Amino acid sequence: MNTQFLLNYIAFPLIKIAILLAAVFTVVAYIVLVERRLLGFFQSRLGPNRVGPLGLIQPIADGMKLFLKEDIVPLNANPVLFKLAPVFAFFPPFVGFAVLTFALPLIMPSGKMHSFAVADVDLGILLILSISSLGIFGIILAGYSSGSKYPLFGSLRSASQMLAYEIPLTLSVISVIMMAGSFRLSDIVTAQQTYKFYFILPGLIAFFIYLISVVAETNRTPFDLPE
Repeated sequence: MNTQFLLNYIAFPLIKIAILLAAVFTVVAYIVLVERRLLGFFQSRLGPNRVGPLGLIQPIADGMKLFLKEDIVPLNANPVLFKLAPVFAFFPPFVGFAVLTFALPLIMPSGKMHSFAVADVDLGILLILSISSLGIFGIILAGYSSGSKYPLFGSLRSASQMLAYEIPLTLSVISVIMMAGSFRLSDIVTAQQTYKFYFILPGLIAFFIYLISVVAETNRTPFDLPE
């Protein structure tokens, strides 16, 4: 293997994956921190404020706690399936970020083009929708493998909620596909640059439908009741 092959097919993709995961983890962690601080304000309490100035290091402490906490497997559970369930719930959303394009491709002086995505595939939006739907299997698998009917009932209720909101979520995305005329994420970014406006403006109703659907998909308040 020559140096060019190592750079193009191993080094650059790994660097993109590292940058992508760091950005996603940071944004998600601090959005949750802002949410917790706002909820504390709404409920006349302080919220997280001990770890670091103004609680800014709290997301790091939460992440360490999640990875280091004791892993308890119920006595009647299937241990293999029970430990496999979080994998199904955790990894599919991050796979979808691999095709997400954040900017137009960078054209080097040599004429070579580098895209701001780990993989710029033709059916990028369909890949995101299909991969993200696999998280439902993680929820069902967790309830089924626990060895108790009550977690199973809760997981089925959560899965039915997620399936119900998958339909309006997918339909709301179709408006963006129709305006861009492509399923490829880089083509959608290019179309927005060409038309000089973001597709959220003509698709405002579709955006609010999408926003409600993704909140329900992630079981956030007020859609966190099925369990």
